[in-house]
Amino acid sequence: MEPDRYLTHLAADVALIRALAAEVDGRAVQVPTCPEWTLDDLVRHVAHAYLNVASRRLRLPQDVPPEDLSAEDPIAALDRGHAELLRRLKGGDPAESCGGQPDTVGFWIRRMAHETAMHRIDGVRVGPAGGGTPDAVVHGVPDPLLRRLWNRGFAGEVTARGDGALLDRLGGLLTAVTRVG
Repeated sequence: MEPDRYLTHLAADVALIRALAAEVDGRAVQVPTCPEWTLDDLVRHVAHAYLNVASRRLRLPQDVPPEDLSAEDPIAALDRGHAELLRRLKGGDPAESCGGQPDTVGFWIRRMAHETAMHRIDGVRVGPAGGGTPDAVVHGVPDPLLRRLWNRGFAGEVTARGDGALLDRLGGLLTAVTRVG
């Protein structure tokens, strides 16, 4: 995938994280995949990752201490971090080495897009609308479940049960949306 497309996906995921954080009290919302974190903690973590990459990985030596975001509004930190990350990455040569590291600008564009996508889904619980029992369920621990959803194998602790036609339809939809290009 081209760097600009990764950056477009990254921006869309940031917007979704931002919208959720603006809609609820982030101090009170627990993150299902990170039970020790609140939504505010997760948003600050993403902001911190952006600032870390923008300032410490792309231009400064590794021994520069990370910024403390604990007193900053999480959404403001996210906006600031995302803007700084884009400023450092956008328009750069994807093959260019970063800050004396073997990593390239292209690597960090991809890495931050994937990191953001994973954290966007951390605050999500999916279930049947209006309660009740679902017609089909795919359940598992994160790594094998993610691999299954991206058609990368079915090993691990993943189960599928329920309406076979719905599960087949889900598989077809996932194949369609995970294609690149």
